[in-house]
Amino acid sequence: MNLAGRDLVSINDFSDTEIRAVFDLADEMSHRLENRTASGPCRDRIMATLFFEPSTRTRLSFESAMLRLGGQVISMADARSSSVAKGETIADTVRVVQHYSDLIVIRNPLDGAARVAAEYSDVPVINAGDGSHEHPTQTLCDLYTIRKEKGSIEGMNVALCGDLRYGRTVHSLAYALARFGARITCVAPPGLEMPDHVRNRLRRDYHCTPAEFTSLDQVVTDREVIYHLQVPAAQAADAAGSNQSMPVWDLMSLFDVIYLTRVQRERFRTHAEYEAAAGSYAIKKAMLDKAKKDALI
Repeated sequence: MNLAGRDLVSINDFSDTEIRAVFDLADEMSHRLENRTASGPCRDRIMATLFFEPSTRTRLSFESAMLRLGGQVISMADARSSSVAKGETIADTVRVVQHYSDLIVIRNPLDGAARVAAEYSDVPVINAGDGSHEHPTQTLCDLYTIRKEKGSIEGMNVALCGDLRYGRTVHSLAYALARFGARITCVAPPGLEMPDHVRNRLRRDYHCTPAEFTSLDQVVTDREVIYHLQVPAAQAADAAGSNQSMPVWDLMSLFDVIYLTRVQRERFRTHAEYEAAAGSYAIKKAMLDKAKKDALI
């Protein structure tokens, strides 16, 4: 695998073979880290982190990884302290920063900002989240976790729950899950459903049509379970018990992975819209009691 010089703006920028190779490399690096035998493949390399939105885990993950690999980090953690506050464009920013670094990691509140950065940069660009578009590196982490804990991604029944409209992590994850043969169920409050452009691409490119429900309390019939979730009749009957209809949360035992996203306050146009959606969704203990004992959440 040779990814030298490549950008990672969308999870679809990497092939299935390349993603598997990244996982194999992650296994190797994890083993080296545990045994304190990691070498410095990024020695004399500089990574620039351009974060135009607040971040703790993503930013520190990138920066600690670069330091562990022997490289160095220069950071712009607050756009208000940069020339962007004076009206500088993303294109102008990366044109300058590319001369200071060998790699640019960018997070920006605008959809497509990472792609613009990649187009104007002569050094590789990694998307650490752009608006409500995608978050490909989070998807690599999520896929790697599923593979590590479950042994495979193919055939897994995965429920994507919560804010699927603005939650960029689920957009990248849905593409990747479909590519690797998982079955997807989407559960989102009205108005926060998976965007049409994601649905359309899943159907067009990956022949995947997820089951969709508007609430964990939504009542469905056993026939709908068999049809929408594509599970055998016997398995649906076990989940439903003697009931011919049941709330979606009664079906938790069908899911191998339950992925819940937060309501994205910063993506809503008004506070009223956020407040209307914020309290409409939660996974409760009673739901978890229905889940598989080894389910990933």
